[in-house]
Amino acid sequence: MKIKVAIANPAGNITALVVSPVDISQRVQVANKIMSNNLYKTEQVGFVVAPLGEEIARLEMMGGEFCGNATRAFGAFVAK
Repeated sequence: MKIKVAIANPAGNITALVVSPVDISQRVQVANKIMSNNLYKTEQVGFVVAPLGEEIARLEMMGGEFCGNATRAFGAFVAK
């Protein structure tokens, strides 16, 4: 499976944003593969998913947590 990933470094906390659609059942496997890649050196993985309503975009973190740095990275990604 090929996936498109954007790597961001907001405030020294490297975040991988998976921008390709990934089924929820595959997210743990995809996140583990990304985080184990020493080239990226990511500390967290978020998935860009379809909006539920009127949002422009939506981010779901792998652990279901809120992360300010990932939110900053996602905001910059969406703005571009």
